[in-house]
Amino acid sequence: MTLVRMAWVAAVATAISLGTVWAQEENQDPKQGEEEGQPQPGAEENKEPSPAERMIEFMTQRLQQTLDLTEEQVAQVRAILTESSNARTAAEAETTKAIEAELTEEQLAKYQEFRKSREEARRNRWQGRGEGERGEGDRPGRGEGERGEGDRPGRGEGGRGRSRGPRSAEAELAELQELLGLSEEQAAAIKGILEKSWADRQAARDQETERIKGILNEEQAALYEEMRARRGGGWGPRERERENQGPEY
Repeated sequence: MTLVRMAWVAAVATAISLGTVWAQEENQDPKQGEEEGQPQPGAEENKEPSPAERMIEFMTQRLQQTLDLTEEQVAQVRAILTESSNARTAAEAETTKAIEAELTEEQLAKYQEFRKSREEARRNRWQGRGEGERGEGDRPGRGEGERGEGDRPGRGEGGRGRSRGPRSAEAELAELQELLGLSEEQAAAIKGILEKSWADRQAARDQETERIKGILNEEQAALYEEMRARRGGGWGPRERERENQGPEY
């Protein structure tokens, strides 16, 4: 009998203890979790979009308007562009790492500062496109009061940007040669790195194009090819300027 009574008392005590804990959790200030480091609702909404995210959104909207995409197609296009962007970012990081391994300490400092400046210029250019007046056809203007031309985004502070990167592996190598004063051995090594990077980039663009065409109907696919033909194989602003730049994103 004593053992039974002791077990009953223990069970009651456990129930009371659990009830107290549950009551404390129910009465807890909902802000307490936020103060303890939990993310607050809406925190991500204030995050500044990166140049890559702005480009993805621009291209998605442009295809949606030009090809009259369905909601499902829009979601698919955005997913394809996001995957491609992430893959490019990872590939360019590897290219940058390989180039940096060939540089002296002094050259490395110059190269990193060069990349930082160009990335900042790119970010400012995309911010200008969002902040400027609207161009004709509800398209982004050039910022600081200029009107947009055709389907081009704006140019930020009104002038023509000079931060766009080279348009080939050879041009990129020449740019680095001028900036860093590469030795013949360094130039040969970096040339191989850049040629592979540009070839991989072109292959990735071709794959992305085929994936997008795969979700379009016949009429949309024809319009898509026409759009790309007018842009020399590209269909973003300035023939997709983000892809035609050196390894810096």
